[in-house]
Amino acid sequence: MPVRGIRGAIDVARNSKEEILSRTGELLRALVRANRIRADDVAAAIFSLTPDLDAEFPAIAARRMGWTDVPLMCAAELDILTGMKRVVRVLLLVNTDVPPKRIKHQYLGKTPALRPDLEALQPIGDAIERTALVVGREEGQHFRAQIRIRLRLLHVARPARRRLLQGAREE
Repeated sequence: MPVRGIRGAIDVARNSKEEILSRTGELLRALVRANRIRADDVAAAIFSLTPDLDAEFPAIAARRMGWTDVPLMCAAELDILTGMKRVVRVLLLVNTDVPPKRIKHQYLGKTPALRPDLEALQPIGDAIERTALVVGREEGQHFRAQIRIRLRLLHVARPARRRLLQGAREE
């Protein structure tokens, strides 16, 4: 069975243990879900953090998911002047027969900008909430109502995603 590389990245709001572990866990769960990865299929995982993140090892999030027999390594990303700040990246080496073109890399939060070549079909990691104004007619009466909607958008093309994210009126 061939070994395939599966990449992912996620931004972190602040340099704290809780935030690094929470966001890394979110990224790993997205990779597992999108690619149907079992812990036994993971040959190794290499994590990197931007130099402004040093509060915790992101590999601990993988251990907490039960990846106790998977070799894990953490490293510091290069400190590139124009690079995105506060980012956790991962390269999973996975034993799988899935062809490379069917691998679903996950760039969550603000990190799709790191891979504009993949951005056309980039999943959105977090659900979004919006308030929408609904105007309608029921039993001959006009009504207006504000409703709170929660959406989880996956694999929406970038122009459509932008319209969905900006289209609903916010409170």
